[in-house]
Amino acid sequence: MLPAFYTLQHEIEYKVCMNKFVLSILLIFSMAGCSSSKDVNSVYFKQFDFEQVNTYSMFDRNTGFRIEQNITDFTRNQIELAIDKSMLARGFNYEETSADIIVSYAVIGMNPGDFSAYNKAVRFCAPCLKSRTWVSTDKSWSLIPGSLVIDLIDPVTKRTVWRNIFPLEVEVEDNSQEVNTKINQAVNVLISKYPTK
Repeated sequence: MLPAFYTLQHEIEYKVCMNKFVLSILLIFSMAGCSSSKDVNSVYFKQFDFEQVNTYSMFDRNTGFRIEQNITDFTRNQIELAIDKSMLARGFNYEETSADIIVSYAVIGMNPGDFSAYNKAVRFCAPCLKSRTWVSTDKSWSLIPGSLVIDLIDPVTKRTVWRNIFPLEVEVEDNSQEVNTKINQAVNVLISKYPTK
């Protein structure tokens, strides 16, 4: 049995993490000064065989670019659980090693340098989008602060082969359950745009 002070301390840490997350998202939206739409921006490398993908994994939490992102552990857990549920619902199975695809994610912040570092880590090639080997559902690609980005990475080339972006639209008055609902909805919409399954 855990001592009583542990439970109280855990609850306090949870509330502090949630407040930090909600305040950071609110700050992002207030500084952006624009409203986001519900359009899903999706691109994928058409020469990658998406039909052969049956298993997925995620990057370890100690991976350098994961540490650099300003996302609390609580929020990471919410996003990763939502990804697991959504992938499983679409027939993909989690596999720790030798998976067919690696799933990565980021929340776009106000600092462009952070997202540039993430793009470099997942080897996302923005200039490649102009070539005929990429398919895009939206030619006016927009990166709205506070949006959730999900990338699928080829484990052989270690390069992004699919990217989807969706606005989370978290409000300062949202409680943890409402934030979790928005994360789940965003992940479900993003994963539903997988090219073939």
